[in-house]
Amino acid sequence: MAAPLYQPFIVAPPFTSCEQSYLVFGQGTPPYTINVIATGDVNGTSLEQLPLQFNPGVFRWTADFLPGANITFSLHDAKGQQAYSQFRVVQTGSGAVCPKNDYTSKHSNAGAIAGGVIGGLAAILLVLTLLFFLRRRRQRAANRAALPTSNTLGRRGSKTPSLDPDDRPLTDGPADLMRAGTYNLGSVRFTEQSLEHLRAMDRPPAYERAREAAADPPPPPLPALEGVVTERRGSSADDEITEVAER
Repeated sequence: MAAPLYQPFIVAPPFTSCEQSYLVFGQGTPPYTINVIATGDVNGTSLEQLPLQFNPGVFRWTADFLPGANITFSLHDAKGQQAYSQFRVVQTGSGAVCPKNDYTSKHSNAGAIAGGVIGGLAAILLVLTLLFFLRRRRQRAANRAALPTSNTLGRRGSKTPSLDPDDRPLTDGPADLMRAGTYNLGSVRFTEQSLEHLRAMDRPPAYERAREAAADPPPPPLPALEGVVTERRGSSADDEITEVAER
């Protein structure tokens, strides 16, 4: 169960001109808006507004009003609830005239300091970024200077390696021969012998074997064996014809 909310309050001690006192406030719903008003002012016109208080507690306040001033503190919380302190008459102090409380100057000083810090960090970041780009540009210039010049390349004024004279497709020859995958041969004038050699390289193995077999001379006849009759013996029909002719 949530704790019940109570009405806000503010307590103001007796004040002495130009001396510090402590205001006590709390309850209700923070943050709190505290104003100094003239006692009995039905309009509640603010004579001085204190800094916004985000938590209940104590605020040290310097009575920057002349002696005899009759003042009251009004408090408004986040829900619009109001509270008022008892009225107080500022008492005579040391007789010195103190300046009015300037809460905006404190905040402006803090803002100026924060702005200066942020500006300094932004300037440092800008300088680092500039140095990074300058360093990168110098590295690129150094890399370009390290590339081979026209004295070391085959093509004058070229910053990229030129093609080797041999890295050209073979297009020279009697029939302007172009062979797929034939590079690094340069300008070659083919003879009949070299063309025949290329044809032999492209010829299938089976065709080559058949061609070699056709080009070889026939094998010599086998030698006759000693004591073996090599003449063909006539048939019986031949013998009969011979006998009839003799008769």
